[in-house]
Amino acid sequence: GAGAATARACADDAARPGLDEHQRIRARELLELERGALRSLTSCAWFFDDIGGIEPRQVLRYAAWVMAQAGESAPAIETALLDELEQAVSNDPSIGTGRDIYLRLARPAGGRESRIAAGLAAARLLAPEAASSPAWEIEGPDAALTLIHRRTGRRWQYRIAVESDGLQFHADVTGEGGAAPSRLTLVDLPERQRTALAARLRLRALPHLLSREELDQLGKGNGVTALVRQAMVRRARALRLDATRGECRDLAQLLEILEQLGQTTPFEVQSLFYRAWQGGGQANDGLRELAVPMGFETA
Repeated sequence: GAGAATARACADDAARPGLDEHQRIRARELLELERGALRSLTSCAWFFDDIGGIEPRQVLRYAAWVMAQAGESAPAIETALLDELEQAVSNDPSIGTGRDIYLRLARPAGGRESRIAAGLAAARLLAPEAASSPAWEIEGPDAALTLIHRRTGRRWQYRIAVESDGLQFHADVTGEGGAAPSRLTLVDLPERQRTALAARLRLRALPHLLSREELDQLGKGNGVTALVRQAMVRRARALRLDATRGECRDLAQLLEILEQLGQTTPFEVQSLFYRAWQGGGQANDGLRELAVPMGFETA
């Protein structure tokens, strides 16, 4: 489609003379609503026999964007849409109905704009290569940040505080009106910023988690996934009944990195951990906390 600047210019050229800026913004939003509605009718999504497929999920995200532009009419329109979607049942019982898909996977939990603002602000600080967006831009410092939708010109004001330590990350976001800040973690951010930030946090954590030899192999171009698995096995073999919380935390961080890379916990690591845990380590707080991410029940 047309770029943001072209879309705005086209809308302004077609606008009725005498509109103030607020009215111009609303007119552009209504055009965005129509654009989203058309995209939600993309044919490839509706030629298949399962509403749980990736294509219907995508067009339901377009529909959620329409709701975000609908203003005061949004609740009634969304209720009618959900009633229709509830009649479409996925072939996979675990997915549920179209209503379930829309609420769980299409409509963002919490404020869409606050998540976008937090993602761009965090990327600006930690991963500048992902601090831009074709649809959105930010202006000003984090303490007085303005989020702007490029196609409509709508603005939102936020105060954002980003904190990170190792793999841990959160952003406290306060909007206008003095409401209590909401705390967002990595999983709450838009995909592009989330992926870039996760990669940057991994790079920052690996020097502490890998051995010198493993870091040398990483520097020579060896794959990070294999080296993380190797480090997990090494650390799991070293687990003792008196393992410190720090040692357990390091192993948990390696597990988190492996999950970010789309891998599951190696069976060998689970076996080594289980041996230490069942060998008397259940009284160890660090081992007990590590049991759940390792895939074991502690009750």
